[in-house]
Amino acid sequence: MKWFVTAGVIVFSMVIAMLIFMPSFLSYQKTVDSDNIIIESWISAREIEQAITGNLVKNDSHFYLTGFDYPDKIPLSESEMGRNHNVRRYDRGIALWTNGSLEIKIPESVNLNLTDSMQLDLKFSGTEVDGFGPHFNVIVNGECLGGGFAGDQPKSYHFLFIAKNQNVKSIFIRYNNDFWTKRGDRNLFVSAISINGNEIELKSDIVRKCIDLSLETTGFHSQAEEMADYIHQLGVPKNRTTIVAFEPVEHNQTLASAKSFRDHVNVNDLHSVNIITSGLHSRRTWFTYQKILPSNVEVGVHFFPNDARDKDNLSAKINRFFYLISESFSYLANWIILHLQPINK
Repeated sequence: MKWFVTAGVIVFSMVIAMLIFMPSFLSYQKTVDSDNIIIESWISAREIEQAITGNLVKNDSHFYLTGFDYPDKIPLSESEMGRNHNVRRYDRGIALWTNGSLEIKIPESVNLNLTDSMQLDLKFSGTEVDGFGPHFNVIVNGECLGGGFAGDQPKSYHFLFIAKNQNVKSIFIRYNNDFWTKRGDRNLFVSAISINGNEIELKSDIVRKCIDLSLETTGFHSQAEEMADYIHQLGVPKNRTTIVAFEPVEHNQTLASAKSFRDHVNVNDLHSVNIITSGLHSRRTWFTYQKILPSNVEVGVHFFPNDARDKDNLSAKINRFFYLISESFSYLANWIILHLQPINK
């Protein structure tokens, strides 16, 4: 019994020590003087907005977007929870409270008779937070027709799909910059949709929210490509962005991202780079890139404070505790892997 109590005290002490010391250890900030910025595309849209408008960015900064490939389509049998999530209509229209894609099913009563083109007329509004309204893209048959930022007042947008004698298989409206803070809640509302002049009634059997990430639902081939489009919408010229996509991996996307960056970018021409990531993940990101990139490349890392509105409630605190444990063991595992495995630089 005595040894059991001793073991319990040791474990309890380790947990307390982790809670006290690990957050400051894992949340690592070290920026270097560089024109090159890597953005890990899984970070939030708000963090990307801060990265684009922050002090790290120079007039000639070049952005590298890293992220995993999307499948062309996810079969319904594998994504029933995502595809079958019904949405409700409010006074302002169909609401997208969180990131996702709104699937528009074409009623049988609408005869498209496609020969050369299809016109989509949509009306959006939304809630602006920290200078940016909700961002949307319109996707038909996996092709992104365009997008924009919705304002407080409903506004009509028009998109043309060149049919090329193909049937319309899917129509999605993608919302991808959700943000929730004490200063406001960014949301997107869709109040009207018409196809070739035929108005579509926005009801549950016609409109459904899909949480799947694929070419069909986002209009892009990868997470990196989608986020590159977003920073283009924020005003960054296309010639200042490079997409670094990699095959999806179940574990350690940061390592896959770093290796993909090393293999697809001429790192011999790089002397320094700053990486934008999230707080507790930042030391693992910095350590991984430092090990993977050539020794002559100076690596910096930067993250932005979490100012989400729910960060102080009990549920958020519990989630952060388990996230802290996950990041602590992930950093340790990554440290062991990168020290034991030979690194081909």
